[in-house]
Amino acid sequence: MLIPITYAKIKDKVRTGDIIACGGGEDLLSKAIEKVTKGNITHVAGVLETHAMGTSGISYNLGIESTMRGSFLGVQIASLDLIICEKEFPEKGERRPVWYLPLKDEIFRNFDCDKYSKFLKSQIGKSWDYRQAFYKVIGRKIYEDFNSFFCSEIVAAGLEAGGAVTNINVSEITPIDICKWNIWKEDYYLLVGDPEVDVIEGYNTKKPV
Repeated sequence: MLIPITYAKIKDKVRTGDIIACGGGEDLLSKAIEKVTKGNITHVAGVLETHAMGTSGISYNLGIESTMRGSFLGVQIASLDLIICEKEFPEKGERRPVWYLPLKDEIFRNFDCDKYSKFLKSQIGKSWDYRQAFYKVIGRKIYEDFNSFFCSEIVAAGLEAGGAVTNINVSEITPIDICKWNIWKEDYYLLVGDPEVDVIEGYNTKKPV
């Protein structure tokens, strides 16, 4: 069930391995991603660490994603506050819907947070995966490759490293694929958007493949 809520009210419940999913806008890139992936999710980020302590003494949840920030396009970390804020109050364009997807309790109980975090941290700084993204667009067969990552590729690889999913080709996975996997709780949360229209299509309905 979709539950509208602010991030401030849910941030203490966030766990390592959960994800943030983002919808697209009316721009050409968003529409192209939606057409190729056949879904309304254009970006995903993984929760890397919770209650991390900043230099100011304030704790925050840390996310990992492959995106453009500043002059760098690739795998990087940022607070979930920033990741969400960038979609809610973008420098250009319109506000994008943002959802929080929590792992099922039975999945999280067996999830290896240490392996997940170590793997993802070792990928920080790798570039965005232009080649595999292009192959996806033209329908060419995609072979798994960890030299670079697009957003769903790095999130899927992390979930596989932690044991939430197995035997997948992470380079074939799209943002909507991850949201459709049946590893999430029945309840998911709309952090930014309109609950009347901003629903994830096919949420939590398919076995990871």
